Amino acid sequence: NCSYSYESDLSAPSGHSFEKTLHLPTATSAGYTEYTCECSYSYRGDYVYYSDILESAYCSGTDVLARGIDVSRWNHQIDAASGEYLPLDWGAIKAQGVDFVILKAGSTKSGIEPTFLMDYEGARAAGLEIGVYYYTYATTIEGIRADAEALMTYLEGKKFEYPIYLDLEDASLEALGKNYLSDMCEAFIVTLQENGYYAALYSNHNWLTYILDSAKMFSLYDVWYARYPLTDKPTWNEEKYGKQLGMWQYTDSGTVQGIDTVFDFNYVYKDYPALMRTWGLNGF
Repeated sequence: NCSYSYESDLSAPSGHSFEKTLHLPTATSAGYTEYTCECSYSYRGDYVYYSDILESAYCSGTDVLARGIDVSRWNHQIDAASGEYLPLDWGAIKAQGVDFVILKAGSTKSGIEPTFLMDYEGARAAGLEIGVYYYTYATTIEGIRADAEALMTYLEGKKFEYPIYLDLEDASLEALGKNYLSDMCEAFIVTLQENGYYAALYSNHNWLTYILDSAKMFSLYDVWYARYPLTDKPTWNEEKYGKQLGMWQYTDSGTVQGIDTVFDFNYVYKDYPALMRTWGLNGF
């Protein structure tokens, strides 16, 4: 009705030998398979949409599939003599029922998180599954695209079973308004999607209720939702927010026995590791 159209279900001509290349969809463009013959003839078919990847998941009536923590430098002790961050006991963390960790990879102001590489290696060696988040202070489209480009240099050569999250919640950005914040979110996430990453949005209840265009956010992106205090279920308005709640951060004061710091704890409602492997995302 809006005049948009596309071709699909094409019949390949005979006499060609085709190689297939999958071009993944983003939140703003369809994906497709490109069929190319050595004679240089090619065509596109088998269109796929981001909604095919972004399978609905939400808290109400949905089982928790995994339990995890998120970690940054602030979860580490500092050695008094050297001033260096001390490693976490990832074996102890896993032994207490933690399935995955979302690591802070960096931020606009500080660059790569000083504990990111150490935490990635430690969590991987302990057998935990891993995702990351990036905290933005960017105030322009160009700035947040630069954030995405910087983040991808930190992720290079690594695999992630969980999403790559944009952490959009800094108070300094509130005055930019819903429309511009939506454009910034799109610029960051689509840049990552175009490069083979499963990108998603992290934000807190206040931002998702009052600051962001939540109807748009939840229709386009997977969401990691922060709301405290600890309860059995979050207060989740499916009609208002949609169904794209993949992960819920339910407390910022969780403890792990034997480790003298508190952690953010999270429940997951999607089988992210299977999704990454099926679609070949995040280094798989």
